[in-house]
Amino acid sequence: MKTKTTTFIIACFTLLAVFSGCKKDKDDVSIITMTTAKEGIVHIYMADSGDFTIDWGDGSEIETHTLQDYSDKWYSSSENFWIHNYSNTSSRTITITGRNITHLLCSVIQLTSLDVSRNTKLIRLGLCQNRGVKSNITHI
Repeated sequence: MKTKTTTFIIACFTLLAVFSGCKKDKDDVSIITMTTAKEGIVHIYMADSGDFTIDWGDGSEIETHTLQDYSDKWYSSSENFWIHNYSNTSSRTITITGRNITHLLCSVIQLTSLDVSRNTKLIRLGLCQNRGVKSNITHI
């Protein structure tokens, strides 16, 4: 009987550790959303390291990529530039989900809104030539 009780207690603690770890992982995920109606090519630069996904908001397949650590060279490497081509000026929301995005450059892409409030690791942001962008920037 004592062995069954011990096994049960160990199993409970194991499940608690697994679920606690999952919650932490979920909380660590960063989300960036931006809205644009630009037609043609859109360039977005991001840096630090780790995997991320990008949903371009136009029905195309969600992409998964790995960032390289070029944060000390602030957009001097082409490896962390992500390019997408839009065929019209319809408004769309781009959603980027990752864990370690510390740098973001989204200039000259006609942003109308930007929300980085769910990305607490962001330390550098470039928004040049985006007239009228409404942003939710609270921690940079």
